[in-house]
Parts: sequence; structure tokens; C-alpha cells
Amino acid sequence: AAARPLDAAEEARLITAAPFLAGSSSAAAEFRARTLRLARSSAPVLVTGERGVGKPLAAEALHAFSARPARPLARLRCDHRAVDELAADLETALRLWGAQGDAGATLLLERACALPAGLQSRVLRLLDASAGAGAAVDGAARLRLICWARDDLEQRGADGQFRENLFQRLAI
Repeated sequence: AAARPLDAAEEARLITAAPFLAGSSSAAAEFRARTLRLARSSAPVLVTGERGVGKPLAAEALHAFSARPARPLARLRCDHRAVDELAADLETALRLWGAQGDAGATLLLERACALPAGLQSRVLRLLDASAGAGAAVDGAARLRLICWARDDLEQRGADGQFRENLFQRLAI
């Protein structure tokens, strides 16, 4: 479904804060509207695309234009790291900003395609806990998850390299 077109004030604010979203084509306008619509949701988001298209910038725009821009944004890069180190950093982020503490935080998994299998199940449990009984009173998830990846996670799931159920939760 097409996203609602932005009014002039929304579009100006979005382009001022995220100039990489500028452009006059209908595709650029649709991308801006979709980014703003997704930012306003508390659902997990998966940002994909080829190298150089601005996945990290889009992920940051999703947080900046969300209902929780002043809340913590914990970045966790998933590639080129030892599994133990990544697991410890994930647990630290969850303790400080996750379901145990700061309701309304956002966890950004950078290069999510490199997330080890054991941690994929941990992230899936986190999504379930955040949206379940531990959810905030207003119904929003206590922890928002934004991921970006260059690889096709759906294909990686079909190949057994990424949990298909985690992909389904992210690809809303």
C-alpha cells in the first residue's frame, strides 16, 4: 500500500533533518513518506539494499522521526566481531536500554546478516518479550528494533543461515 503523501511542513522537516532524503522524483517522495510512516510505528524494521544506498542513514532517520527520538539508540554492529564480544554487548544494551530498563529505547543492529545463530534466537525472544506482557502501557513495544543489512535475509533464511521466523518478524 502506498504511504500517505507528506504535507509541505512534514516534507521540509524531514529533508532538513535528513538531507539524503531529498529528491524530486515520485520514487523519492514515496521513500520519504514510507520512511516517516515506518518511523511513527513501534514495529521492528529491516532496512535492506545494495552497498552505498544509505541504509545506516535511513535507520537513523527512522529513529530520529519516531515517537522516541530522545530515548536511547543503542548501535550494535554484528560483523567482524567475536561471538562472545557481540553477545556481551547485546546483553549490556538490553540491560541498559531494553526491556529491563528504559522503555522506549531503540536497538539498531547494523549488518544484521552477520548476527550469529545463537544471538538470532536471543533477538527473537527479545522481540517477543518487548511486545508481550512487558510492553509499555500505551501498547508500544518497550524496545524498538531497527536492523539494516546488505544481504538478502530472506534468501539467507532459505539457505539456513538466518532464522526465517526472525526475518518474518523484521520484514513487516
